[in-house]
Amino acid sequence: MNTRNRCAWGSRQSRAGVVQRLVIHWSIFLLLAGIGSALAEVHPDKSDYTCFHPTPSALMREFSTDRPDQTECPYTVDAGHVQIEFDLVTWTHTRTTPAMDDYSVLPVNLKLGLTNLTDIQWIVEPYQYQKTHSGEMSSTQRREGFGDMYVRVKQNFFGDDGGHVALGIMPFVKFPTNTGHIGNSSMEGGVILPIDVNLPEGFDFGAMTELDDDRNETGTGHHAEWVNSGTVHHDLIPDRLDAYAELWSDITGENHKSWTATCDFGIQYTLEKALLWDAGVNYDVTSSAPNMTLFTGMSTRL
Repeated sequence: MNTRNRCAWGSRQSRAGVVQRLVIHWSIFLLLAGIGSALAEVHPDKSDYTCFHPTPSALMREFSTDRPDQTECPYTVDAGHVQIEFDLVTWTHTRTTPAMDDYSVLPVNLKLGLTNLTDIQWIVEPYQYQKTHSGEMSSTQRREGFGDMYVRVKQNFFGDDGGHVALGIMPFVKFPTNTGHIGNSSMEGGVILPIDVNLPEGFDFGAMTELDDDRNETGTGHHAEWVNSGTVHHDLIPDRLDAYAELWSDITGENHKSWTATCDFGIQYTLEKALLWDAGVNYDVTSSAPNMTLFTGMSTRL
């Protein structure tokens, strides 16, 4: 990789701070991983099942999704089965100067179980519409087009088929398929480490830490993005209605950029055994975050 494409981590002080936080954070995750591995339960051997030899319906695990919160989960799709998760529509409003409204219609995450502990995912954004305005009609700008495509591979380490703790890893790559100047037309990528802990009284805690290599807004070079989140779920109606509250943050290594954080709330309702509906809202915690995001979507598996 040439020098121009290496990560621009900012000042020496900021680099040291980020590295220190990474060491602490990943150490906590590895400690929880060790505890979870010790608590892992013994389940039927499903290692022989693949995408060409699907898992029988009777042995499929509980339906689990990466949405609606921003915290990814460590659970994978059963081998040989397809899972579809999508937004019907998402609206994001940012009160900056100029202000921006961003609409995304039917972004979909298509998943395929490759083995009992591994799946592959394709995220496609078929239509995006952006409007920036400063209060004067003549200054309003509109953009629309196809978004970017993400390819992700999720590997579960333990807890996929039961137990109190589950841990996984998910590297991903973004391909710049955008049109209409919607994106930055640059390939980017990263790796996500998600964990999930089942708690008493119908509570569930999920968290993730993520390290990304993103392009600078100036158009030259890349920088590191360190994303962390934690979410708490609780059954309002057992096996029917679930609610969550979440904190999400992004620490960027790009010069002159601020920490971004949101506070998120939402629900997920089970319409049928393998059909879920959800809705949620994300509020800004820091001034650098979008002021509000509203969304609704659905998930199903085959």
